[in-house]
Amino acid sequence: MNSEVDGLRVNYSEYVLCVNMSLLRPFPAVVIILNYIQLAESGGGVTYRKHTVNRSPDKPSNASPKRSSPEAKRNDREKLNNTTKNLPRPPTLPLFVTHSAKNNSKVISNALCWTCLSGVPDRPQQQQALKAISNNTAQQYIILFRDNIAKKFRGIYTYDNVSEKLTKIFGKGPKTIAHNMISHLYKYDSGARSFSDLPTQTFSLSVDAVAIKNELWRKAGVFPC
Repeated sequence: MNSEVDGLRVNYSEYVLCVNMSLLRPFPAVVIILNYIQLAESGGGVTYRKHTVNRSPDKPSNASPKRSSPEAKRNDREKLNNTTKNLPRPPTLPLFVTHSAKNNSKVISNALCWTCLSGVPDRPQQQQALKAISNNTAQQYIILFRDNIAKKFRGIYTYDNVSEKLTKIFGKGPKTIAHNMISHLYKYDSGARSFSDLPTQTFSLSVDAVAIKNELWRKAGVFPC
């Protein structure tokens, strides 16, 4: 609404707005809202800018990949070969492994201490038998029993793989024992502390004790019993 006073044209809305603005200065948020209203009435407006992102143009789908020249391929192949040569290679293992000979000296020592010569009266004989084993370099030791029933200790022998004979190193019995003299074969169980019969007559590395035929003990003069 407009009016003229003393030749002056007065805009009441602007006057009222100015008065209200002076009163609302303590309230900045209200002042901002009234400024927007004034701009809208005067035909102005709020201009918003749209932010655009520059994007690179998409590559055409029908673009063919870049082909490397034969010389570049050759260089890549040489680089690959040089790289593989510098890589550590796994250790080469033999196809067949030769097992070391079994040494049953500890098993025989346990058998002497816990089973064959474990009593106090047998202590001197036990120490002599252990000393005979420690002074020998054989791989397999064999205990000789008097028979298959009582399994009474008689001596200690070493087994020779070449001659396939037992040779005495301590105790009583024949100096050598051949396969045809053996009647029973035994294996010692360290956990149970006992000897068990082997169901075979073939001499092997698992044999720890033997018993010879009974008639060999009865032949007078062959060896002392």
